[in-house]
Parts: sequence; structure tokens; C-alpha cells
Amino acid sequence: AAAAPANVKMEKRTDSRDQYLDALASARILLFPTKVETFGLVLPEAMAAGCAIVSTSPLPFEGVRIEPDDVQAATAAVRALWDDPSRCARNGEANRQIARRYGGSRIGAVLDPVADKLFMACAFGVVAFSGKLEWYEVAGVLVRDIVATVAYIATAFFGRAIAVPARLGGKAVTVM
Repeated sequence: AAAAPANVKMEKRTDSRDQYLDALASARILLFPTKVETFGLVLPEAMAAGCAIVSTSPLPFEGVRIEPDDVQAATAAVRALWDDPSRCARNGEANRQIARRYGGSRIGAVLDPVADKLFMACAFGVVAFSGKLEWYEVAGVLVRDIVATVAYIATAFFGRAIAVPARLGGKAVTVM
């Protein structure tokens, strides 16, 4: 395999969110040739970091849209952006503005867990009323949710309510 050019840095995969965000912040261009994009986070996060984008994604971005599997077009697009730093910077700043439109909101931080809980309650209700759970399984879930609700109300009453960000474990519980 050919060595990467001096201006290309290959990063080892990391599970550290900080290292990932640092890598995006230090990049000028994100090359993201994908055949399927379901509005994942890579493109909006790179846009928020101010990267110019070269991608096949149908999402709106500033940079160069390429066709899947067109290696020559991808190479030419990255080279054109790299060789024109002012265009690259303009695209990056425009992408920051676009990313802000997709950014989270305070109400979203509250509504997302509420929607998750409603979904879970409906799914739990269907399973519970189907008779496939033992009484102690139903009681365990109800006690857990009642304790969580009372704790939330108590923190809101005492003026210390906070939105707890979603974690992988919580999302896994929703999927299960």
C-alpha cells in the first residue's frame, strides 16, 4: 500500500469522544464517501467543527458532492479544497452555520427522554398485559420508574432539575 501524503494524517480508531472531537477540530476537510447515510452524527459533527465536506451524502453541506465509488472525483475534490484554503475556510464556516440548524435544543434534551419513556411504557404495557411476565417482573419495572419519577419531581421542586444526557447503556435498554 502507498504511504499517505505528508498532509494526510491517519488516526487510529479511538473510543474517546474527546480525541474524536479533537481530530475533527484539527481537520480542514472531511472525506465521507458513504453509500448509505441515515443522518448519522459524523457529517453534522464535522460540519460543526468547521470542516469542508467531500461526500456522497444527500444531506445539505458546503464542499463537493461526489458519486459513490468515484475515487478520482473524491481525490480531485479533496485536492481542490486543500489547494484553495480560502474556499475551504468559507465552506467550513458555512457548514458551521448549517450544523447549528441541526443542533440540539434545551427542549429536545427534555422531550427526548420523555418520548423514550412513553415508548418504553407502551411496549412494557403490551408485554405486561399479554401475560408473558411474572408479577415480580412487572413490579420491578414499576418500582424503578416510580422511584425515577419521584426523584425527578423532587429535584425539580428543589430547583436542581437537570437534563441527564443519554448514555449508551440507556439506549441499549430501550432497544432491548
